[in-house]
Amino acid sequence: MRYPMPSFRCARRWAWFRVLLSALLCGALGACRPPPVPTRPLSLSEQLLDLERREAAFCALLSQGRYLGTPRYQEEPDCRINHVLRAPQAEGEPMYIVFRAVDAEVFPESGPGVARGPFTLVDGEGRFVPIFSSANVIGSETRLFSHTGDGRLAVAHHIRYGPSGSPWSVQMLHIVPVTPGQRSILSVVVGPPFIGFMSADKHYAWTWRLREQPSGAPPLVELGPRSADGALARVAATFRFEPGEGRYAGPEGSVTEGFLRVSADSEDCDCGPYSHAEAWVRNFVRAAGSFESPLPVVVEYQPRQNESDPSHPEADWPGPGDAQPVLRIRMHGDCPPETVELEYGSWSQRVEAPAFRTEIPTQVLKQLSAGKSVTLRWSGRCVIEGVSSFQAP
Repeated sequence: MRYPMPSFRCARRWAWFRVLLSALLCGALGACRPPPVPTRPLSLSEQLLDLERREAAFCALLSQGRYLGTPRYQEEPDCRINHVLRAPQAEGEPMYIVFRAVDAEVFPESGPGVARGPFTLVDGEGRFVPIFSSANVIGSETRLFSHTGDGRLAVAHHIRYGPSGSPWSVQMLHIVPVTPGQRSILSVVVGPPFIGFMSADKHYAWTWRLREQPSGAPPLVELGPRSADGALARVAATFRFEPGEGRYAGPEGSVTEGFLRVSADSEDCDCGPYSHAEAWVRNFVRAAGSFESPLPVVVEYQPRQNESDPSHPEADWPGPGDAQPVLRIRMHGDCPPETVELEYGSWSQRVEAPAFRTEIPTQVLKQLSAGKSVTLRWSGRCVIEGVSSFQAP
């Protein structure tokens, strides 16, 4: 017995029925959906950008204690965070700038959501990156900015260097990209060296600034003499970032020009910033000829107010830019001395109260410029004889 074959119209209806039935089953059971793509959990470094999880992630990183290279210091074991910034890299994973939470009395410019105050660098693998010259504070004299104009960041470090045993200090500007290498791409000695004690009306004679460029181009670095209000009075040198070279182009400078471009790759060799600071002081003093006439000396006495007052005299040497250079020696005590004597080699000069004024001859000053010391002796009825020495520039 033969069964009749179904017509073409019936077969087509049966095919549509099967398609509809499959669609209904897929929607009800989810059997036809593609398998979910597994998501990678955020690393501890990436969690630093999450407001709710960043302090827990930072605590975990501190507990692990992993550093890139050999650190000069250990990170403080405090998990509190004020702010976190993502620092893109030319290649590879980004880095993270973690601004630590500190007391407002210590760093009044810092606070929640503010990129100021002490900071820590963390790379994409959760390792702490030692900061250039251990300068781990963004303050009023330090800037965080995009040196390339495309979002990559750098820190403009303003650092003071004081040669060992010398009353002089030198200011340097270092532009250091936020990268694992922490190497300066511009290091400049800015202006004449400073000697003595800083105050509201006595400070470095030069300063610097960043000047923004139109169309998002990298900002210029400018430096020059400082005006009375602290602003840049005159542009003496301009440095421009060259993307192709990854460094700044600009003049080399000299003692007579008032600035000098230097290498600051290492602090452990004779090519580091401290060595440059010593050479800058030595060469500047020679070029400035600041000891072409006798130097007046004034000894000032002040009664001791509290235990924090220095027990030994302090010397405030004049700077090359002072219109009327004077060496001021400040003393504290329970009563003023009656005699004060300055000595250097075979030269000595004794002065008595209340004037306490004398001068150091030119020939002695020129010998002192080699870094030797003047000895100060003092005595009196109620003052035990004391001896102190001051190293000249």
